Amino acid sequence: MLMYGIEGWVWQKKNECRINAVDMRSLRSMCGVSRKDRCRNSDVRERCGLKDDVVTRVGRGVLRRLGPLERANESRLTKQIIERMRVIQRSARAALENPMQTILVPY
Repeated sequence: MLMYGIEGWVWQKKNECRINAVDMRSLRSMCGVSRKDRCRNSDVRERCGLKDDVVTRVGRGVLRRLGPLERANESRLTKQIIERMRVIQRSARAALENPMQTILVPY
């Protein structure tokens, strides 16, 4: 349930531990394991048949969906949009790191 639509979220590192906590809380309740049982998170995941935490699974899903876009032909519109978004992200990141420098992004 937690994984539905999560790949489209704006992903922030500071929220990863919160997302993992919500995932573990739901897995514990599904398996009938309470925190008082002092069972490790990895053991709870094994009981539920999962190998990785939710952050790792989401990262793998995002890479699976972006792979075909990376291999796409340069003339495709979706490939051009993705490349343009990367240029804008890089220029925004550079502006935050060095606000006194003027950055010109070609259109």
